[in-house]
Amino acid sequence: MMLMLETACAALWIIAAFQALLIVALLRQIEYVRGLLIHVEIPSEASNALVGARAPAFRTVDINTGEIVTDERFSASGGILLFLSSSCGACRQLAASLNRLANKDQLVVVCDAQGIAVSVPRSLRCCVKDSTIIASSYGVKGFPTAVVIRSDLHVSSHIQLPSIEHLHEHLTLLTEPRAAAQACLPRPASPSSAFG
Repeated sequence: MMLMLETACAALWIIAAFQALLIVALLRQIEYVRGLLIHVEIPSEASNALVGARAPAFRTVDINTGEIVTDERFSASGGILLFLSSSCGACRQLAASLNRLANKDQLVVVCDAQGIAVSVPRSLRCCVKDSTIIASSYGVKGFPTAVVIRSDLHVSSHIQLPSIEHLHEHLTLLTEPRAAAQACLPRPASPSSAFG
């Protein structure tokens, strides 16, 4: 009788532990979906007005090196400011995949908290100080957001929910003037489609 009671008690503990694991997994999924839903917003008029305008000046500190990072960093060949939030599931996924990017020197990651900053590869410029001020000056309303800045320090695009592929493409266009020029040229019609 005592053995059956101990077995039943052990089984209940196993069931309780399993339920606790399921609840934790469910809460993580809810947080991820909430992050996707809450942070997907239509770009504001402020962000649309910024495209083509001079990029707002900023000054912050790279948490990895202690180096001062300013908007002038992009004056040589342009770059991307990537805004991430610790409460955003898509931001955490994007931060984890940033190490796949080439041309990392032209990417500055602006994080709202130290929590997500630890997910960003140490090889990237990552800034937390004054992040809300910088995000506000760039019209960021949702996360993740990427702001592409040309070498003339004007904003060329404002991208909501960028993928790692979007970031790679924009970094490539910034570093390879020939690729950027070809991307702007109209594509000639193929001979077969012109006559048939």
